[in-house]
Amino acid sequence: MPTSSSAFNWIKRLPKKDFIIVRIVGGLGNQLFTLFFGLAVSTALGSKLIVDDKLIVFGSNSDRKIEIVNLKFGNTKFFFKKKFFQLKILIKRSLISRKIFWHIFHVQRNIVDEKTVADANFKFRTGLTFTGYYQDWFYADIFYEKNRNMSVEVLNPSAGYNKLRLELRKIRPICLHVRLGDYLNFPEIYSVLPEYYYLDALNYLNSSERLPVWVFTESKSELTTHYPNLFALADKIVDRSFGTTDSESFALLQESQSIVVSNSTYSLWAAWFAEKNGAKVVVPLQMGVKGGQDDLASARWDRYDLIRKEIVPKSSQDDSYTLKKREFESKFS
Repeated sequence: MPTSSSAFNWIKRLPKKDFIIVRIVGGLGNQLFTLFFGLAVSTALGSKLIVDDKLIVFGSNSDRKIEIVNLKFGNTKFFFKKKFFQLKILIKRSLISRKIFWHIFHVQRNIVDEKTVADANFKFRTGLTFTGYYQDWFYADIFYEKNRNMSVEVLNPSAGYNKLRLELRKIRPICLHVRLGDYLNFPEIYSVLPEYYYLDALNYLNSSERLPVWVFTESKSELTTHYPNLFALADKIVDRSFGTTDSESFALLQESQSIVVSNSTYSLWAAWFAEKNGAKVVVPLQMGVKGGQDDLASARWDRYDLIRKEIVPKSSQDDSYTLKKREFESKFS
């Protein structure tokens, strides 16, 4: 894989018939949705995949950075095209500049958005650049069909991560992800999950034996304030004071054998990988995110109904997957 410093010149020399580009946005969870959309499409086309990060700065959090560059997914190959000019300070400080550059990056030739891809007459081809979130598990599922040995590895792991990983593998705790932080700052957009969700999910997973409980969250003090009972039950709380990066915490979560996730794409992706490794997974049925999709809480997992306060057991989705696969494959002929 070309290094970030040489990738731009390498890409300029690559014939357009040999690649597609996806422009990622958001945090790690949203980056993964767009990445696996790109992997599914490039695999079907037999082309290379280039991941472009120039749109990240335009998101709701302009401090976001590319996270998937810190992870390796088995033998999966793709290439990074990091922004070759630094506009971050200008864009962050000026709303007008943000709008201008956002428009520029979306009116370029061969730019394809999600609405276009959804059109029944659309056909995938090489040389295109795709933008959007592509929040559908289908793309990861169809890529996984041919890459069943895919695993998540941290590139350049810290000593703290390695130590936690060894301990996690030894004692096999129930891992919970608690999302507070920015959810507390934007209550009109995000709903913080009630504490009874985590407590009931723990009881459900602990029905046969009492396992240790690890909680992954941004801040131990926030956990203490908003989830005092969960705090009291936790055997270990992994927050930013541990020194692990977001990518490392994600890798630990997806490796757990029992996991309770929050209403975030970061957390749901950890569940997606964990389930492939045979883990027991509980997700919230209602996401509580304005503009978000409740169907991201896939029926492949046990889901907790926050209204009825009960577990909805997982079920087969074969029919839905078959229909989506047929539609996807029709866009290549």
